[in-house]
Amino acid sequence: MKLAPIIHQQIVQLRWQPLACLGLMMALPLEDAIANLWQGNGFYAGSVSLAVPLVASPLLAALLACANVQADFDERRFIFWRSKPAGIKSFMLLKYFTGLLLAAVIIALPFLLAFVTRNRVKLDEVQPEFFAAVIALQSISLLTYSVSFLCNVLIRKTARAWLVGMALTGFMMIIPFILPLNLTQTDRLKDF
Repeated sequence: MKLAPIIHQQIVQLRWQPLACLGLMMALPLEDAIANLWQGNGFYAGSVSLAVPLVASPLLAALLACANVQADFDERRFIFWRSKPAGIKSFMLLKYFTGLLLAAVIIALPFLLAFVTRNRVKLDEVQPEFFAAVIALQSISLLTYSVSFLCNVLIRKTARAWLVGMALTGFMMIIPFILPLNLTQTDRLKDF
């Protein structure tokens, strides 16, 4: 199986969803940076403008996962794939990792913009908590992508799979605090 045509097909198949997600993720940080430039403070995205990407990134990652799988459930495309001698395991893995990489890039771009513009303007030193928050956000978003992708493959109804994937991800994040695992907050996490 040749990888380049299949990766190209996946990116072309998903061209509008990633652009819409990128627009939603970058709208507020870019608006904040332009407003700061207009006020004469320099072109930088403030930390408050990252609240929307922080909240929206798991939702949009799940949307990308469901959009990635949804197009192949069309009857004409289903018949097409049934007629080709493609290995389903390798095809689905390639589909999964292509979408996962795309979701990771889209989720990281607002934070990368904020980091680069704040360093360029030399406002203040970026705190280590910023990097910890970005890593935690990427992990949660990629977990959401993975669970939603699996749910859409199993359920085969995009809207239901998105809702079930979001609910399962939320449940997976709450389980460690429900079970008696003796998890306690550390002093560093209390301040964050």
